[in-house]
Amino acid sequence: MPNILSQMPRRKSVDVSLDGLAGKLGAVIFSESPGFLCVLPQDIHESILGRGNSVAEAVNNWDEKLKAHLRNSTTGDPVVDYVQKILSSTTPDHVQSFYDQFYPVRKKQ
Repeated sequence: MPNILSQMPRRKSVDVSLDGLAGKLGAVIFSESPGFLCVLPQDIHESILGRGNSVAEAVNNWDEKLKAHLRNSTTGDPVVDYVQKILSSTTPDHVQSFYDQFYPVRKKQ
């Protein structure tokens, strides 16, 4: 998979920690005049782009476009494959919290 930073050399990457789905999928934020751009870290030609006047607006726009893309996608869609791969390899926060509470790691004696 090509590196998104090498495909967008004229845009400045913004170092920000994202929450929610954007954070789990590793979305990247770029500063653009004017505003911001939010993209998935995969091939720019097969990615979802969100734009906004702030980072929050760009992420919200990206989230809406991602949901629409997933609803209307077909089999073998590279964005769907990427999202499924990432989400299937992570444990949801509420499940991890349950594990941490009821199945604590036992220390070796």
